[in-house]
Amino acid sequence: MVATETLLALTAESAPAAELLAAVAGGGTVAVLAVPLSTAPDADPPSAPSAAAVADVPAADVLLVPRADGLYAVPAGEATVEPRTPLDLTRPLARVTTEPGTGTRLAGPDAARAAVRRGLLAGAGLLASEQLGLAERCLEDTVRHTRERHQFNRPVGSFQALKHRMARLWLDVVGARAAARAAADALAKGAPDARSPCPSPRRTAPGSRSAPPRSASNCTAESA
Repeated sequence: MVATETLLALTAESAPAAELLAAVAGGGTVAVLAVPLSTAPDADPPSAPSAAAVADVPAADVLLVPRADGLYAVPAGEATVEPRTPLDLTRPLARVTTEPGTGTRLAGPDAARAAVRRGLLAGAGLLASEQLGLAERCLEDTVRHTRERHQFNRPVGSFQALKHRMARLWLDVVGARAAARAAADALAKGAPDARSPCPSPRRTAPGSRSAPPRSASNCTAESA
């Protein structure tokens, strides 16, 4: 998805990018953007010969490699791949090293920067939804456990301290759901820089009164 969005941003001005995108869309080629998994969308793409912690490299046929003079498509067989052991074993990571001059140039520096940013924004939106699902499952399992485990002949979930902690966790999950939905909506509308529908409450001067912040549940309803 990240590589696809990156290529989509270049198809109007780059014939090689359009050809690669067609191959990816046909299902015969897998492309991976060779930047560290932790790269933020607003960060400049790394241009060093080596990139650490690149996701999904083992499945790649082509690597999209940012360099100082643009974005290149490098066959995976021409890159040096050093697998790393990730914390999340479902998402393989590797260090990728490519030699200067290898691959096909897809775009110049400015176009490459914009295209990579578009790809990383899409990736951030997807990761937000993924992390939301994980948080929801963790909360569900926690609530189930506190219902089933007993102490002093009572479910531990009936203890007030745990009730308060789980209530705070629920609010965190609801806020995360609102943020993930807002991100998905912005990406679907082609407006990745759209403001969140749930801005943080404005700070006020000491001693002044302000309107109470909107609840997370209202925020979620508005972003649905």
